[in-house]
Amino acid sequence: MIRVSRHCLLVAAAAFALGACGAASPQVKPGGGVVRAQVPNAVPAAQLAFEEGMRQFALGPNHYGEARAALLRAIELDKNLFEAWHNLGVIEAQQGQWGASAKAFEKSLDVQPASKNSVLGLGQAYVQQGQPDKANKVFKSWLTAAPEDREVRFAYIASLREGGQGPTALEECRSLLANNSHDAEAFNALGLVYRKLGRLRLAETAFRRALELQPTSAHVWNNLGLLALDQGDDPAAFAAFQKAIDIDPLYATSLLNQAVVYLDSGAYDKALPVLEEAAKARPHDADVHVALGVAFRGVGRFADAASQYELALNLHPDHPPALYNLGVLYMDHQEDSQKAKEALTSFAKVAPEKDPKRSDVKLRLRMLK
Repeated sequence: MIRVSRHCLLVAAAAFALGACGAASPQVKPGGGVVRAQVPNAVPAAQLAFEEGMRQFALGPNHYGEARAALLRAIELDKNLFEAWHNLGVIEAQQGQWGASAKAFEKSLDVQPASKNSVLGLGQAYVQQGQPDKANKVFKSWLTAAPEDREVRFAYIASLREGGQGPTALEECRSLLANNSHDAEAFNALGLVYRKLGRLRLAETAFRRALELQPTSAHVWNNLGLLALDQGDDPAAFAAFQKAIDIDPLYATSLLNQAVVYLDSGAYDKALPVLEEAAKARPHDADVHVALGVAFRGVGRFADAASQYELALNLHPDHPPALYNLGVLYMDHQEDSQKAKEALTSFAKVAPEKDPKRSDVKLRLRMLK
């Protein structure tokens, strides 16, 4: 999870995913588990197009357009090639096109209801669209067929948590701990639920217990840092993020969160080297580039800031934080009202309704008329 910053509106990374509207429900095997559908062999030409799509995908975000086109060709030739539907969903998710991603994962599950990765991908898409209830239904369906599936179980807990169903999420965590009182991941999940509910002392107790069981869990140290930020204790937060980085020097989430502490205090020069390390660790993360742009803007390197925001948009078209910060940069520092208006208008079209920057954007657009 990534702290939401007043400077760059970094968003918490979704740690879960779920099923699909219109996708077939998984059937239960006699001994438990999910029945895998029998899918005909792929049409040879479709398989070739699929392989080309995957080759382009492996080349990185700059080739996602070619990858998407090849996968669409594969699907035109063979609508039952569920792997093509799945990977199309992955590409759309990577670029923040959550509606298109959900539709692709739904198609994948229509063909192959036993594709757990499609279930997880679809769930993430639903949650990102603000539809956790849909995700919860698919999770429950999957878990009915495969109750021992921990990956989906934790995704379900996260979806419940983000969807405002804290009591149900708590029940799920307690059920896991009743089965195994030494389940570090269950304690971490419990801490996240308590944090969401505002029960910060209980959240800290849960995170500390998770660390007693697994002291080298970088993500738990990161969550402890976020909790310290909730309590206004920036030094403790910084120390917890540093502990996560000491455990895993390439753990970009904590690098980013540590940099946000600097950004929030106006120490842009100190944030820069931390964010440059985060960008090396996670070069395809739009949020990292937005934060790096904020740091560049803070030290007066406006051209570099614009380049970082554009990089973020290349990776994640219509990314609200990048659009907002680009609009502010053009309006406040480069006096380019046309580009500012374009960026802020795009933000107004794509940002979630509850985005706290909407009121500022509305005011700025009035000023730009």
